[in-house]
Amino acid sequence: MRTSIGFACIIALSPYLSAHPQQWINLVRASRIQSLTATRNSVWAATDGAGLVEIPTGGVPTIHTRAEGILPSNFFRAATSDSHGRLWFLTDNDVVVRQGENGNNWSMVSFRADFPTGDVLSIAVDDSGTVWIGTDRGVLQHTSSTWSVLAATESTLVGPYVNAITLDDRGRIWFGTDAGISIYDGKSWRQFTTSNSRLLDDWVNVVCVDPIEIGGTVWIGTDAGLCLLDSSLTEWRTFTHADSSLPNNVITSIIHDPWRNAHWVATYGGIVQFDDRQLSSIEVSQGLPSVEVRSLALDSSGLLLCGTTDAGIAYLDSLQWKPLPLDDRQLPGNTVSAIAVQSNARRNQNIVWIGTFSGLARFENGTWRTFQRDETLLETDAISSLHVDPQGNLWIGSLGGGLSFFDGARFQSFTTRTSKLPNDLVLGISSESSGAVWIATGGGGLVRYDGTTWQVFDTSSGLPTNVISSVAVSPNGDVWVGTYGSGAARLSSGTWTIFTSANSGLSDNRVTGIAVESDGSLWFSTYSGICRFDGSTWETFHAKGEGPISDYIKALAFGQRDSVLWLATRYGVSAYDKKEWKSWTTSNSGLAMNDVNAVAVDYFGNVWLGTNGAGLSVFNDRGVVLDVQDKLTGPQLTAKFKLEQNFPNPFNASTRVRYTIRDDGTRQNTHVTLRIYDVLGREIVTLVDEEQQPGTYEVEFNANDRTSGVYLYRLQMALKPFASAPIHSASETKKMLLLK
Repeated sequence: MRTSIGFACIIALSPYLSAHPQQWINLVRASRIQSLTATRNSVWAATDGAGLVEIPTGGVPTIHTRAEGILPSNFFRAATSDSHGRLWFLTDNDVVVRQGENGNNWSMVSFRADFPTGDVLSIAVDDSGTVWIGTDRGVLQHTSSTWSVLAATESTLVGPYVNAITLDDRGRIWFGTDAGISIYDGKSWRQFTTSNSRLLDDWVNVVCVDPIEIGGTVWIGTDAGLCLLDSSLTEWRTFTHADSSLPNNVITSIIHDPWRNAHWVATYGGIVQFDDRQLSSIEVSQGLPSVEVRSLALDSSGLLLCGTTDAGIAYLDSLQWKPLPLDDRQLPGNTVSAIAVQSNARRNQNIVWIGTFSGLARFENGTWRTFQRDETLLETDAISSLHVDPQGNLWIGSLGGGLSFFDGARFQSFTTRTSKLPNDLVLGISSESSGAVWIATGGGGLVRYDGTTWQVFDTSSGLPTNVISSVAVSPNGDVWVGTYGSGAARLSSGTWTIFTSANSGLSDNRVTGIAVESDGSLWFSTYSGICRFDGSTWETFHAKGEGPISDYIKALAFGQRDSVLWLATRYGVSAYDKKEWKSWTTSNSGLAMNDVNAVAVDYFGNVWLGTNGAGLSVFNDRGVVLDVQDKLTGPQLTAKFKLEQNFPNPFNASTRVRYTIRDDGTRQNTHVTLRIYDVLGREIVTLVDEEQQPGTYEVEFNANDRTSGVYLYRLQMALKPFASAPIHSASETKKMLLLK
C-alpha cells in the first residue's frame, strides 16, 4: 500500500513570501494551456507561463503563480493525478506535488542532477508510487529515492520522444512516442508501429485505455488520425478527417465520458464526440475560443472542459462551448514589451499602461481594461513602446503598425501610408515639456512631431544609423538617441554628436535604453553593462563585481520618489541606490521569470516588471499597493466594515451580497455604495447608494439579462465626521461568477 510520496530529498519552499506575503504579485493571462487533470473536487490546468489554474467543481477558478511562494516556476509542461487524489505537475526542472484535496501540502523535487539536458513532455504515476516522465531522450523513472533513464531500444521503448504515458487497470504502461507505441506489463515489452500494425502514424500524441468493465478498448491519437485497438490487442479500427467527423487529423487529447456514454476527441481543428454504442461521431466545436485544443478533462459533476493552445479554457454547455471566466487581472498576452506609468496620489490616480505582443492594457486602481485591434484604431496588437506625455496623453509604438495616440477618449494612428512617419517600426518615444514627441524608428531614423509638423532626422542629418532603439529628452532640451550597433548620439543646438565605445566611455554600441536622472545625468543600458554620463565623465557598471545581475540589460527606469535606478535584464532584475546594488531572480524572489523586457515604477513605489512570456511581476518591499485607496486609508476605517462573499456563487440568475457596518461609537455619517462591474471595469449597476447606520445588510443582484462570466462587486464606505471635514473612504472588491 502506498503511504508516501517516496522522494528522498524534498526541496523546502522558499521563505521569501512567508515573511512578506505582499511584496510580490504576478499578473498573468492563462491562455496557453498545456494539460488538464481532474481530482475529486476540482480540475487543474497546467499553463505555459501563467502557473496553475484551480477550477473547483461549482466554484470560482483561481490562478496560482510562483509569487505565492509555492511554485518553482510559472511554466508547466504536463499534469496528472493519482489514485490517492494527489496532483503531480511537471516543470522544466521539477516535479511539483500537491497532497491533500483540501490542503496546501506542496512539495517538489528536481530531476536535473540525473537528467541535466533535454525536454520533458509527459508524466504518469502508478499505484506503487513510481513516477514516469516522458522526455525527448527516453523515459525518466523514479522509484524509492533513485532516478533512472530508460532509453529507446528495439526491444523496449520504440522511440526516444515520449509524448504520452498512460496507465491501464491491468497494470500495463503505454508509451506514445515518435516511432510508435510501446507497452510494458512489468515483465515484458510489446511495440506497435506502422510497419507491424494498422497504426495510422508513428507519431503518437495520446493513448486512452478504457476500463475493463466497459471493454478495455485502446484509443490512440496520432498526427494522422484516430486508431481504436480492442482489448485483445488484435483488432484495429481507424478514423480520419476524410472518413469521419474529425475536423483535423492531429489528435491531441482523448477522454472517456461516463455521463454521456461517449468519448471526446480533441484535435488541432476542433472537438468530436464519439457515441460508445455505435461509434458514430459528431463535431462539437461551436463556440470554441480556439480550434487548437490541447487537453480535455471532466469534473466530478460531469462538466467537460477543454484547454486550448492560445485562448484559455472553455466549458461545454448544451453542445455549445463557452469561455471559462478566470481571474479579472488578465493581460492581453504574457509577453510584455513596454510599461508606462501615469500616477498621482493627490489626484487619486494610479494608471499603469502595459503593452504586450497581443494588445494594450490599462490598470487603474484595481481595475483592468484591455484594448485590442478589433476595438481600436491600432494597426496591430504588437506593442513595442509606450510613453505618457506631460499632458497625460498616451503614445503607442508598434511593431509594424506605426505610431498611435490616445487622449483618454479616442485613438488616432499614424503610419507611413497616412502620415509622414518614415517607418512603421516604432521602438521608442519621448516628449518635450511642450508636448512635442520624439519617435525612434527601426529604419527611418528619428522623428519629431508637434501635432502638426513632422521633422525627420536620419543619416543625411548626421545620425550614425537610421535604426534607432531609444530616445530621451534631457532637462536642458538636448535629445539623446540609442542605436543597435552604432552607439549613442546627442542633438544639441542643431548639431549631432556621436558617442561610441571607441571615442567615449560607452561600454557597448548596442544601446537598448536611455534614462535621465533628476540631476540631468544620462544612463545608457546596453548588452554589455550600464553606463552613466554626467556631461563630462563616464562611469560603467558590470555584472562582474559590484554591479547588476547581468550585463545583458533590456530596459531601465528611475523611481518617481526615491531616484533608485531599476534594470530589467535577460537574467533578472537589479536596483541601484547610489550606494549598493541589489538583484532579484526566480531563485530568491517572486519574480515570474528571469527574462524581463520592461520596467517602470509608479508613485507608490510599486516596480512593474514585464517579462518575456510570464506576464507581469509587481514588487514593493513595503507591500504592493494596487489601489489608491489602499494607500490613502488606514486600518481603522477598513476595519469598520466587512464584505462577505456573495451566495450562491457561482450563480445562475440571481445572487445575494451581505455586508456589515460595525458600530465604533464615533457616530460618524457613513455613506455606502455597492456597485457591480464587469471584468473590463465598466459599471453594470448600482445596488446601494445611501447613508446607512451600523448593522448587517443583504442585497440581491439579478443577472437575468447578463452573460456568463466573472463580475466584480465593490463596497465603498465614505466617512465625514462633520461638514467641513474631508471625506475619507475605504473600499473592498470581490469576484462573483455567473454561469448560465
